[in-house]
Amino acid sequence: MINLYITAPFQTTYTIKTNCKDLSFSACLKYGNNISKKGFKTDNIILAMKSPDNIYTIENNDLKFETKYPLLEIDNIIFENATHKHGVFALHGAAIEYFGQAYLFLASTTSGKTTWLCSKRIFCGIMEIKR
Repeated sequence: MINLYITAPFQTTYTIKTNCKDLSFSACLKYGNNISKKGFKTDNIILAMKSPDNIYTIENNDLKFETKYPLLEIDNIIFENATHKHGVFALHGAAIEYFGQAYLFLASTTSGKTTWLCSKRIFCGIMEIKR
């Protein structure tokens, strides 16, 4: 069993327990410095068990289901249950600075904010593509 511990920037900490080295590797890539194989006791446990037919059973609290996309489901669990410090108003967006002005674009995840901003920066000559 592999144990992974997810910490900041989330106020809620999680332990992911899995029997899959590939999932462990992918989670480490995704969460970067916010994940560790050495950790601490937490009550927020996400169990992600891979079956021989490559289907994962995901368990968290009273939630239990099967999926082919465990990392996506782990993401959903973390972000649906994330808590923030008192006084923090969290927004999801992308920003760009242009001639001393900041422009913020707010939208849901995977709606194309970064892709759109990068395409505009390249088109307008703000960002150079290195070949």
